[in-house]
Amino acid sequence: MQFDVFKKIFYYESFLKVILNNDYMSAGVSKSYYYYLLRKLRNLNLIQDNKINFRVVIPFKISNDFLIKFEPVVVYVNKKNKTLYLIDHKKRCNIDDYELAKELNLKNGKKDIPCKRIIEEIFKYVMQNVNEKGVIYV
Repeated sequence: MQFDVFKKIFYYESFLKVILNNDYMSAGVSKSYYYYLLRKLRNLNLIQDNKINFRVVIPFKISNDFLIKFEPVVVYVNKKNKTLYLIDHKKRCNIDDYELAKELNLKNGKKDIPCKRIIEEIFKYVMQNVNEKGVIYV
């Protein structure tokens, strides 16, 4: 996903509320605004049949000479579709989540896992799927 679109979706609370809630009342926004945002999310193929339709979203920028640069931030949804993580390497953070560590096969003697390491593992996961299947779902 283009980085400017990624920022509009995942750095604004209203879009996140729509992604994480099944109706406008739970999201705490007006009905018309909820369906407006939901339509945008469906057009981006992030929501399908009122469910999250992705596991990982990795933003990128395309330079003038057509080089693709991945940004060091990801959105990751765990296998049970219960938790959405926005992990930004530019911000100092550690994540203390046993389920996420287990899912990404991160074995760490420490309780907290640095965001940089989590992003690296998610990139490995994505690249492994690309190598095995030869395609990224678009």
